[in-house]
Parts: sequence; C-alpha cells; structure tokens
Amino acid sequence: MKFSVPLSHSPSNFSKQLIQQQRQLCLFKVRKQLQNLNDPFDSTEISRALRNLETQQQRKQLLDSIIKMRETKRTQEEQQKQEQLQRLWVKANQTNSKKLNTNYVYHRDLEDFESIKQSRYRFESERIENFYLRNEGKHHNFHRVSSLACLTTDLEKKKKLIPLITRKDRKNFTIVN
Repeated sequence: MKFSVPLSHSPSNFSKQLIQQQRQLCLFKVRKQLQNLNDPFDSTEISRALRNLETQQQRKQLLDSIIKMRETKRTQEEQQKQEQLQRLWVKANQTNSKKLNTNYVYHRDLEDFESIKQSRYRFESERIENFYLRNEGKHHNFHRVSSLACLTTDLEKKKKLIPLITRKDRKNFTIVN
C-alpha cells in the first residue's frame, strides 16, 4: 500500500488528509500484525507483534482486537460445547424413548429351557464338588450340635471323633481342644 502526500495546498484540508492517512497507516500496520498472529492466546506471539508496532495507539488497537478475537473464540467454543451436549441429549432421549416404546417378545421353546436348566444344574454340581475338594483336606467336618444334644451321649462320641487341631501362631504351635 502506497501512501502519498495530498496535492491540495490549503492548510486545513492538508492537515485533515494527513491525519486520515496516519490513521490508515496505523490500521494497516495493526491488520498486518493481526494477520501474522496465529494464536491469540500465545503470549510470545503477542509480544512479538507488539514489538513490531511503533506507537502506543497502534499497540492499544492491536490489544483491543486480540481481546475481541479471544472473546469470539471463547464464545464459539462454548457454542460448540452446548451443541455437542444438545446432540448427546437428543440422542439419549431417542434411545430412551425407543426402549420405553418397544415391546420385547421372547419366543423360546421348551427345549431351550431344558438346556438352560441342565447347564445350571451342571454348573451348580461342579461348584459344590469344587467346594468340597477345596475344603476336604484343610478342615474337618464339624457336625452342628443342637441344644438338646448335650443331654445325650452322642455328643461325647462326637467329641471323641474330632481330632486335635493344630493352629500356627507367631511364636509357636498351640494345641486347641
């Protein structure tokens, strides 16, 4: 952009045109620095752009325009977030309404139920067998003693059948009856 001195010789008109050209030059320099500015949130780029300007007025205009750019970017980001949340909300409402409005009908045969019952029974029996195998070597089966069993001689027989149990303490072995 080329700037030239006006051709008219009247002093009032000359000063007005000179002031106008100075403003245009100032705006041109500020726009050029704004175009060179990639990220308005990066302080190093902002300081570099401010150093390239000459007057305080240019620096002030540049800072004002940077503030406006930051505000517009923030508002755009907020709008994008709100739109994303709105889309998620609509999607969730659609799936919930589909779930509420659909009737589930199950068509199963008697054979399916029998196979499910057999697999459950097989699983339960394997679980019980594993439980007994795990606990068989470690613990003895203590029979539950009812409150009336102490009146009979069966309790004494059961006491004799239960062997001594060894329990490991920190320091030594203790015998528990």
